[in-house]
Parts: sequence; structure tokens; C-alpha cells
Amino acid sequence: MPFADINDHHIYYEVHGNGPRTVVLSHGFLLDHDMWAPQVPVLAKDHRVVVWDERGHGMTDCHGPFDYWDSASDLMGLLDALGTDKAVLVGMSQGGWLSLRATLNNPDRVEGLMFVDSTTQPLPPEKAEGFIRMAELWCTIGPVDEVSSACADVQFVDGFDAMVWLAKWRARPPASWSHPCNAIVTHLRSTDETLDERLKSVICPSAIIHGAQDAGLPLQHAQEMTRSLPNFTELTVVEGAGHCPPLTHPDEVNAALQRFIEHL
Repeated sequence: MPFADINDHHIYYEVHGNGPRTVVLSHGFLLDHDMWAPQVPVLAKDHRVVVWDERGHGMTDCHGPFDYWDSASDLMGLLDALGTDKAVLVGMSQGGWLSLRATLNNPDRVEGLMFVDSTTQPLPPEKAEGFIRMAELWCTIGPVDEVSSACADVQFVDGFDAMVWLAKWRARPPASWSHPCNAIVTHLRSTDETLDERLKSVICPSAIIHGAQDAGLPLQHAQEMTRSLPNFTELTVVEGAGHCPPLTHPDEVNAALQRFIEHL
């Protein structure tokens, strides 16, 4: 299995296809590279597709506290390890947070940036505290029935078979999630509005995919972002989708991804 040693971490990744353009897919909180399984075979027909496990997720280790600037550095280190100068970055939720930071720090290395159910808007305090409480329970009592079911309700939609993800969550000791949980809690509690302002400096083409029924990050957040991105191309609203449309509504997501990459 391929691993790269980056920033003192052993990072798992996969490369699919060998097209001239590299597309990096970054997953959301509590997920891993497998969340992109419906997208990889479609995109790999024409492009070089990279999926990876972020710190503390999947098969990538985590040695201590980190933030999403650190994760952005991991992403760029992975491009270096693969000998890739430029890439299209696609990030779902926290994957979008780290992809944006990678773009801000390395604008000459990003061909395009796509957010999937992500945001730079602060959450309402009551919603942020609900997520924080769930993260704290996850790291103490673990993903027991009530906690994991609540998370699955946010991530997915009614009718989606989440048993694979429930099994992954329950296979790990609760303490192993402490640093990833701390990263998202710190992010959600931040009152720094600078990041939202810095959207205006993202000069590469950008696009957004968002689930219409996302209970975690409401569609309004995506709509607000469209007004700040200077080279914005398209907002794809996926009807019936919650927080993770790449898994629950792959056809709509694949079509939007292909349109964006063709636009580039």
C-alpha cells in the first residue's frame, strides 16, 4: 500500500489513471479516501486522480494536535512526493477547508478549486455547539448507537446504507479520534472572519457542489460563498442530498465535477 512520509506523518494515498491533469479529492470529517469511490473510476478515465487519508483518518496516523493549515501543508507535500506541480483540488467539508488553505498558500499550484458541502461562514453558535458536543462524545464514550446514528443522519440521507461507515467508526478506539476532533472543534469555535475575506483572493476557477438538505452546513453558506469568489463558475445544488452527496448522489456529483474540469 502506498504511503508518503510528509511533515512527520505516514500518509496513505492512492493514484488512479494517468491523464495529463491531476485531480486531488480530499474527504470530510470522520470519513476517508473511500468516500470518493463513486468518483474515482469516472474521473480516472481522463485524469490522474489522487485520493488520500488526512491526519487521524483511515490509514494515516496522527501524532499530536494539528489544524487545517497543517493539513493543507500535508496536501502540498503529497503533490511534491508525487512530482506534481499543479492540480485541481476538490474538497468535501473539512477537505474543502484544507483545500482552500492550500490554494491561498500556493496559488500558482492550483488549477481549480471545488468545494463540496463546505463553507467559510461561521456556524450559528447553537449549531456549532451541537457539533462540538458530538465530537466530545465521540472521543470519550465513542460512536455508540445514539452518537453514530446522529452523525450518520447528518452525513447521509434516509435510505442510504451507512453500515460500512458505522463499522469503520466503531472499529477504532474513541481516543484515536481526539486530535481530529480537536481540529474541527477549534475550527468551529473560531471567530476569525479573515478566511472568508480571503476568498476574494482565490484567482483560480472555482465551483461549488452542495446538498439541498445539508443539515450540517446549510445551502445558504454555499450561496454566500458564490458572491465572494472572483472566478466562480457554477453552483450545483443536489436535490435530496445531505452533507455527503458524493456517496449518496454520485451521478449528479460526477457530472458537476466533469463539467468543472472541462471548463478548465
